Amino acid sequence: MPKLLYAIILLCLFCMPVCGETADFEAGKNYHELAKPKKYQNTDKIEVLMILWYGCSGCYKLDEPMIAWAEKLPDDVAFLRVPALFFPEWQFHGQIYMTMQELGATYEQHRAVFDLIQKDKLKVENEADLPAFLAKLDVDKDKFMEIFNSNELADKIDALQAYYVECDLHAVPSMIVNGRYKFSAKDTKGQQFMDLVDHLVDLERNARAKERAFKNECAVIAPARFKNRFLEYACAVAGRPGPLAAAGWNGSCSGTVLLEFFPGLS
Repeated sequence: MPKLLYAIILLCLFCMPVCGETADFEAGKNYHELAKPKKYQNTDKIEVLMILWYGCSGCYKLDEPMIAWAEKLPDDVAFLRVPALFFPEWQFHGQIYMTMQELGATYEQHRAVFDLIQKDKLKVENEADLPAFLAKLDVDKDKFMEIFNSNELADKIDALQAYYVECDLHAVPSMIVNGRYKFSAKDTKGQQFMDLVDHLVDLERNARAKERAFKNECAVIAPARFKNRFLEYACAVAGRPGPLAAAGWNGSCSGTVLLEFFPGLS
């Protein structure tokens, strides 16, 4: 089979919808793609972020099921809970949350904070409320305050706020899957919330598998002198950010375009 024809077939297969997509969830309705995909952490795993607020009853109800879900995750998924910082009161709770993280708090310690605010209705809105709050927690109070007021923590909070701005995120509880998809409780309810997390993780896992398979095929058919550029093109076809997309590539998969970029395929 001529190399050009083989390449076109591979690209068309690569552009087809990823296996596992279902009509049960609709892009633009139940979940949304980020304008500029970006993970929060530097990880090769499929990143799942849960964005929560201690003052959110929906977050409180969802917290335990999400932790149970996370305990069964395969090795290719990384789960992280991060605090919402969208309003002043939320920012104060977020500062508490991130201080607890820096202290190496266990899930039980985080849950104790949730219980104090949600079940016991303890008021924790400013630093004047902290002594009564900390008296009920099993933490080193001096170390807590040292971290709480540190420049290092302030920098991490600023970085997280900047990430939320990039993601155009405003609601809780919300999820961001692999820096590519986002949704919140207003987009889907009940068990569907958990099912949608699984669905989006599967989309990313299947997309990765297709990309690996395509690259393996490219390695066979593409001569070394233009293989890297061919793979960049494949990534652009898959909707992944890449040099060609950044240069304004319009998404065409025609043979003419292939020849333009890869004349050695003819």
